[in-house]
Amino acid sequence: MQRSHRVFRILIAEDLEENIVLLKTRLAHRGHTVVVAQNGIEAVEWFKNDHFDLILMDIQMPLMDGLQATRRIRDLETQYNTAMVSTESSAAPSPVHIPIIALTAGVMNGEIERYLQEGIDAVIGKPVDFDRLFDTIEEITPEGVGRMSVEPSDMWKKPSLTTELPALEGIDVDTAIARWLEPRAYMGALIGFSSKYANAAAEISSLLDDNDIDTARRMAHSIKSLSGNLAMPRVYGVCCDLEHNLNEGDIDQGRELLKPLATAIETVVASIGRLDMQGQVAGQSRAETDVEKIREILVLLMQSFEEYSPDEIEPLIMDLEWHVNREQSGQIRKYIEELDFARARLKMIQFATTLGIDIEHAYDQHMSKKYSTTYKGGVN
Repeated sequence: MQRSHRVFRILIAEDLEENIVLLKTRLAHRGHTVVVAQNGIEAVEWFKNDHFDLILMDIQMPLMDGLQATRRIRDLETQYNTAMVSTESSAAPSPVHIPIIALTAGVMNGEIERYLQEGIDAVIGKPVDFDRLFDTIEEITPEGVGRMSVEPSDMWKKPSLTTELPALEGIDVDTAIARWLEPRAYMGALIGFSSKYANAAAEISSLLDDNDIDTARRMAHSIKSLSGNLAMPRVYGVCCDLEHNLNEGDIDQGRELLKPLATAIETVVASIGRLDMQGQVAGQSRAETDVEKIREILVLLMQSFEEYSPDEIEPLIMDLEWHVNREQSGQIRKYIEELDFARARLKMIQFATTLGIDIEHAYDQHMSKKYSTTYKGGVN
């Protein structure tokens, strides 16, 4: 049995890396092509200079928020549509209107109405209900947009929860894996959360001491958004209350929540630390036994570096991180995130050498084989 759905070219406007990974992972599973903007200014520039079928727009972003970006995009559409109407043409084109779905944590009914008035077409809350998101994408994207994709029915099944992830205190692992589908991506997001927000309660306390309420509120909102998608129910619940108090100007009540927030974060950080340590050991073991698989991944990474294909690199580096520990792959990822592919390539060659892999020779063989299967020239 097969099921069909449309696939689209989608612009994601989101500033939190872990949320970006989640969205890219789930959209890629459906066959969509994804481009990422990390603030509203970038989103507007992508819209002006490229083609997309729809936009997933986070509301709270730095430099320009999601509503400001939406207003700017709608203004640009109005200017274009007005110019097209004013030109002499026997058949006026349909007005341009790109569907925009807002993704936001803890949105209230009154805010939804305001978002719709600002030009948003639909609102999906965080943690993201992906079944609802996919249905909404289909509903609001006009007919004739995108292309049809037919996938085997097992692509639509929920993942098996018998993963390599153990029970983690403070984290609902079953809910998380059902949401993320990819345990490796989820593990990476957990480790990222731990490294960034281990001291978040103390940082928010310092911001409140400095009377920087707005930054403290934004930080609480970011942690709420991430902890919801990462299935950390206690952290999420405390942050919901904390953000509400700061929004209402109840700073003293907000301070009262910092101790339970610190305790909740300490619990999940300790769980993630144990998970990361297990992953380091398992990664070392896999590196010793999966040399051929690692060679294959490194060859494809080399090809992506040579062809400057950033969209192809993330799933490959995630695969590599599954087979080796983070200490081995960390520098490669660091340079990739900086888009310094030359240094990433050099670091990858050095790493391959430690495993006894001549990656440059392996890459030459791969490309030679690829060329020989595609070359159609020769003497007739």
